[in-house]
Amino acid sequence: MKEILNKNAENYAKECLIQALDMGFDFKLNADFKAKKYDKENMKELLETPLKGMELKELLKSFEENNNEKTYLFGYEESYGYLVGTHARDKDAVVASLLIAEMAAYYYSKGMSLYEGLQELYKKYGYFKEETISLTLAGKEGLEKIAEIISYFRNTNIESINNKKVVEVKDYAKGIDGLPKSNVLKYFLEDESWVAVRPSGTEPKLKFYIAVKGNDEAECDTKVAGIKANIDEIVNKLK
Repeated sequence: MKEILNKNAENYAKECLIQALDMGFDFKLNADFKAKKYDKENMKELLETPLKGMELKELLKSFEENNNEKTYLFGYEESYGYLVGTHARDKDAVVASLLIAEMAAYYYSKGMSLYEGLQELYKKYGYFKEETISLTLAGKEGLEKIAEIISYFRNTNIESINNKKVVEVKDYAKGIDGLPKSNVLKYFLEDESWVAVRPSGTEPKLKFYIAVKGNDEAECDTKVAGIKANIDEIVNKLK
């Protein structure tokens, strides 16, 4: 434990960052957005996986059985679960809390607060903002409408969102990126923003995930608002 806490944030990232993506797609949609920005400068390797907790255990075991060719240091999922070190084989909020305390002490030693440290990271890597839209459509008719909306997005050539060109579309129903097939669409925009749409697996909801990057919070807020308005316009036509 002491060894883990004595490492600083850069050392965690320099060897290998594993994403433990519980449920496959809900977490993969968001988790890699900020990490890849940091990856270009600091990390040797960023691994993305749809593994659940028990499967993550096997992955970590494989590292150990292969002469530790890869060293697991830090992993996370989109819904804020973290695992640092290999003392556990699933998300560990206790160690995550200790890391926050270490970060607070580190920035305090530099005469800064955690918030000020976060602002410094924004200045270096860009400002990021994410938001989720959940559209509830209950009952049999609601489920049919959700399917209809998803079908519209899948079969319509959407060239732009919020006046930004769509440069790539990923349809995870085809089983791409080494992931199992799932009813998810993801649109990548020319300004590095992206939008994903999928039906909830547990509730009568249609979910839209929005992620944007900007120079500051105000710019990101404007982008999110514009994308939301564009999505609302499309969905309202179909409802």
